[in-house]
Amino acid sequence: MDAVLRVNIPFLQRELPCYRGHLLVGDRSARNAYLRALEAEAEVVGADVRETGLSVGAILIDGPMPSIMSPDGLGSLGKVLRSNFPLVPYCPVSIVATPNTVGVPALTGWGQGGINHVLLTADSLQPLELEALGRPFNEADIQNAVLFLDRFHVRGVDVRLLYGIPGQTPASLMRSLRSLEGIDVPAITLEQACLDNLPVTEDGTACGVATEADQSAPGLLEAARERLTEYGYEEYLPGRFAKAERYRDPFAAALADGAPVVGLGIDAESRFAGLGYVNTADYNAYVEHPSDPAVTVARAWKLDTD
Repeated sequence: MDAVLRVNIPFLQRELPCYRGHLLVGDRSARNAYLRALEAEAEVVGADVRETGLSVGAILIDGPMPSIMSPDGLGSLGKVLRSNFPLVPYCPVSIVATPNTVGVPALTGWGQGGINHVLLTADSLQPLELEALGRPFNEADIQNAVLFLDRFHVRGVDVRLLYGIPGQTPASLMRSLRSLEGIDVPAITLEQACLDNLPVTEDGTACGVATEADQSAPGLLEAARERLTEYGYEEYLPGRFAKAERYRDPFAAALADGAPVVGLGIDAESRFAGLGYVNTADYNAYVEHPSDPAVTVARAWKLDTD
């Protein structure tokens, strides 16, 4: 079975609520140093993967906001990944993209690195819900991003919406789905909202929280499933919908099939060739010694292959 390659970029534009995991906020210099470290690690790990005889069938440039990185830097990273890892023909390369970063410079830079699939983290198309999540973009940014992707002939577009957002109701979620269907989005992913570090009101409740009935996440998801089926989408994995097989997320589909995982970057986890390991969470250690597994690998273990 072909492996998948996940590149973790943990940077945010600024400190924001409702994002999971180990997150970093850094200036342009810190971000560029991280991209260079990823390229150096890719050269070492790529050689290891070649020795195993594995091929990489899908690549994901992942994180909360990897698209805030330099477009040219991401293009360069894509080239390094393609030149150092044994890829299957026409290997799909995906990036998680924040709507307000999608434009001509980004798409030009990404194209240089062969990035051809975009996971657009829209989260909602309702202004109050985006405000509750503290997102640095609005509905117009989301719509413009979809238009830019279409103009640049990026056919692999998957838009993520969240359910269980403070203040969200079944009606507001349906409005977001209707808006996406109206601009002919080929694939939609539904994820439950992370409510960590939400701003709170004086009475200690999260801003904009709706009634308990309105916040029933399973009910919201089921209602969304029914509506997306009416719109002609098929649920190919839990919470993942596409209008045709060619629009399915290749990385997610391979991961669901149990593909070996190769990880690059801070906190990245790998599981291939009988070995599992997780990288350090220390930014300075990683960018200073990206080619030295004795520094970058925090923990390793043998996989149960029975």
